[in-house]
Amino acid sequence: MKCYRIKGMVILALVILLSPDIHGQKLGLSASFGGGTFRMDDMKLLLEDMLASYPVEGKMISTFPPYYSGSFNLIKAIQMQVYAGAGYTYTSTGGKLNYTDYSGSLTTQLSAISHQFGAFIQTSVLNDGRFDLSVYGKLNANLTLLNISSIIYVLGYSNGRSYNYSSLSPGGSAGLEFSYFLKEISLGVYGGYMVEMPASLYDKKNRSPLSLPSDPQREVTAEWTGWRVGIKATVWVIH
Repeated sequence: MKCYRIKGMVILALVILLSPDIHGQKLGLSASFGGGTFRMDDMKLLLEDMLASYPVEGKMISTFPPYYSGSFNLIKAIQMQVYAGAGYTYTSTGGKLNYTDYSGSLTTQLSAISHQFGAFIQTSVLNDGRFDLSVYGKLNANLTLLNISSIIYVLGYSNGRSYNYSSLSPGGSAGLEFSYFLKEISLGVYGGYMVEMPASLYDKKNRSPLSLPSDPQREVTAEWTGWRVGIKATVWVIH
């Protein structure tokens, strides 16, 4: 239900942004590139359980490290030095287990992708016409896609399997942005913190929940909570 409310807010934000009769004429398109950290507590426990189930002594190669993200947004001034916007953000990370010896190898990989659709509001706290320091708040609906794949190579032969899961969860973030304004372009850097209310992951074929092998009653979630930093460029198509 919370995700549907956020979707409604995103649609409302788009209507406001595209409305021709609201106060404020600046309309822009922004793109940002950055990175983030991810809590992923359940996913790390899942990796540990999978490693414990190996018939040989494997090792963890990666455990959902910080990784890159990119986003696109539509933004419009709704009052003097107050902006509203909506857009899309792509983020990914993953975990990996491996065992290798002279006879072959065993590899398990978890690849998580986040598709976020959100609406935000941003207001200046310091502005001299060229330089601007602002605060922002954002609400988003987060679609997580998780692929779990395992493949074994033994004496030249291989066998593998793959499973796909998904979840939809609400979240929000807040932070600071520092920008430099030119006539038609603004350049900036930002930093903030995102909090997600994680939802259980379900198999995309049979809709059964993903659970921990050591505790079948505990359903696994993908939690993208963490720090976000990046750089941002905005082209003002109406200014």
